[in-house]
Amino acid sequence: MNKFGIIIAAIALLGVACNKEQTIVDNQSLVEQTSKKVRIELKVIIDPETSATMDGRRLTFGMGDEIGLIACNAVGKAEAICLTVSSISDGVITFSAEVDEGTQVGDYAYYPKEIIPALSNVDFEDVDQTLVNWNIGFDGTAVQIPMMAKIDTEHNTAEFKHLGAMLKVNLVNMPAGVSVLKFNTSNPVFGTYSVNTETWSTTYVSGGVNSVSVSVSGNGLYFIPVPTPANVSYGDFSLSMTDNVPYIFKQRTANLSSPITPARGQIVNMGNFAYDVDEIATWWHVSDINGWQGGYNRYIKTGPDTYQLTAFNPDGNPWWYFLDGDGNQWGISGHSNYWSGTIEKCNQTFNRTDSGDKTFWVTLSKDENGWQYNSGNWDNNSDRELPIDGVSLSTDLDCDNDDLADWDNITFSKYNYGANYSFAYHGLVIPDNKVYEFKFVLSQYEGIWCGGDNLFLTDAAPYGKAVWSGGENIKFQLTPGTYDIYLDVAELNFMFVKQ
Repeated sequence: MNKFGIIIAAIALLGVACNKEQTIVDNQSLVEQTSKKVRIELKVIIDPETSATMDGRRLTFGMGDEIGLIACNAVGKAEAICLTVSSISDGVITFSAEVDEGTQVGDYAYYPKEIIPALSNVDFEDVDQTLVNWNIGFDGTAVQIPMMAKIDTEHNTAEFKHLGAMLKVNLVNMPAGVSVLKFNTSNPVFGTYSVNTETWSTTYVSGGVNSVSVSVSGNGLYFIPVPTPANVSYGDFSLSMTDNVPYIFKQRTANLSSPITPARGQIVNMGNFAYDVDEIATWWHVSDINGWQGGYNRYIKTGPDTYQLTAFNPDGNPWWYFLDGDGNQWGISGHSNYWSGTIEKCNQTFNRTDSGDKTFWVTLSKDENGWQYNSGNWDNNSDRELPIDGVSLSTDLDCDNDDLADWDNITFSKYNYGANYSFAYHGLVIPDNKVYEFKFVLSQYEGIWCGGDNLFLTDAAPYGKAVWSGGENIKFQLTPGTYDIYLDVAELNFMFVKQ
């Protein structure tokens, strides 16, 4: 993630002189007298010398925009009021709202209006108007960097000042269902901030939240407002594609040589954030020995559109077929004894003549003609047939796996019939997007430890091939969530499948 900055110029909010029917109430608000209501109006223009652009997006106000003020109601309590754009003419934008006659408003205007903290049953005189809330639902497509303006009623002007910076993220190949882009940090920095209204710097007060979210829809550029308090930098952070549950579709953690330290009014380019999660198809090898049910012998992905499984063919009933993730049966239509060919949805089973009590090394691969099946490699039982009746995954290694202490020596299960090479562990919770390491431990053979040769699993390829009794620690960096792990002990192919 590279960094560059573009200073965003300040916005000027200018109060235009009142007409004959306007007056200033308590020297704090601009109003138009009516019998019971008054209209607050602020006419906004952007100084041509300070107008800013962001990748062709002009930073200005338009129809639909809203700003907020803090007002005193009839019983002396504070409440937030919203001013909306009522007209645009010759570059001048008028914000207005109707309030009760005699309403007193505070000293500042806020954008977006939601950054005004909760004012439930608070006396107006007791409100700290310099506090803003940074943990709101921002619109990622809008220029919503929080701003604040001091209202100068003597000169009828108010100049908005930026209170932080923005991160620019380009979402690529985003799947359906993603509605939120979240910026996460290791420390709680999002919540309530105090604003120095002389320098417009901010100081963290409270909140304890370590993420800020923006709404997104489809591919493209999005912007995340982040606070820039003094002595705070962003070195340990991640970006996440989520929904409103939230389910994390994809998370990417920063790996920086130095932290990001944006200044107030800057844009930091975070580059492309692509959804590159591997889509693993579900294929089961079903036969009489597993009750003709899926869930026991799953084909393991070994490459793009390629799956393998070591399967045993019993002598008593040497028939089998394929079952997909939707429960559909597949086979080579009209041919039960073919050892290779294109499979399709049909009720055809396989039967290899004189192949009882044999082990098959079956491959599924996809080409322009569809899914290709090949069981041509078969022999007597693998030498790893029965002795391995216990498999565990261990993170009890000489590396930084403190967050995975509960994982040590979790035990895999298998369907307990004669020559079974398929093991699985269901429901492994990966808590974050950090890099972790592990090895498989085969309990027979006095605890053989199986690692890998330069294996590093990512969302784009969460599978690999372990090394028998050796190899380095297997590393992985996967999006947080719940995973099932499948292992074929004959070939030591394995995969992590996110649920």
